[in-house]
Amino acid sequence: MAFPLKKKRLAWVDCETTGLDPAKHEVIEIGIVRSDGVTLSRKVLPKHIETADPEALKINGYSGYDWDRTAKTAEVVAEEVKTILRDCLIVTQNAKFDYGFVEALFREAGVDSKGVWTAASCA
Repeated sequence: MAFPLKKKRLAWVDCETTGLDPAKHEVIEIGIVRSDGVTLSRKVLPKHIETADPEALKINGYSGYDWDRTAKTAEVVAEEVKTILRDCLIVTQNAKFDYGFVEALFREAGVDSKGVWTAASCA
């Protein structure tokens, strides 16, 4: 299947999480840079910090104080992410990891991911 890249916006996505398992852990920070210059950088307020891997929190520089002051809820961030990623070809360092966590963020927030991912996005 031909996929005309010059007609698609690209979106680079990076997630920082409370661990490695999207069924158990959460996105605590997400960054997106689109090829048209649009960017998004958000801290996400964790709902289940008790399930976090302490090593992941250390690696990601998690501070309850900073997150409580500056983070947005999963619901707010998921809507922002859906809007910025719509109709983009998504590029990640580790597609399975980032896809799994963004999907988990959408589920947790009750946001439908329809229109965000395409088959080519996770190839």
